[in-house]
Amino acid sequence: MRGVLIHGTASVVDKITQAIEYAIMDGSVKISEEPKKTAEMLYKMWLGATLMVKITRDNQALIDAYVTTERVLSTKN
Repeated sequence: MRGVLIHGTASVVDKITQAIEYAIMDGSVKISEEPKKTAEMLYKMWLGATLMVKITRDNQALIDAYVTTERVLSTKN
């Protein structure tokens, strides 16, 4: 089971990494870290946010994750 979860997680991070790389190439995103590190951080943040929503029954963690994602992927970095 752990192997399947690791593979699935890696697949999601790879897809996010590719999306970030394409966005950098077309100029719609500018980041300060390398794309893979950024993708890993975003994935972990959203994973944590969804867990917090389940625990607290409050959507604020998702709102915070969204705002942070916009900041990280801003063209103003």
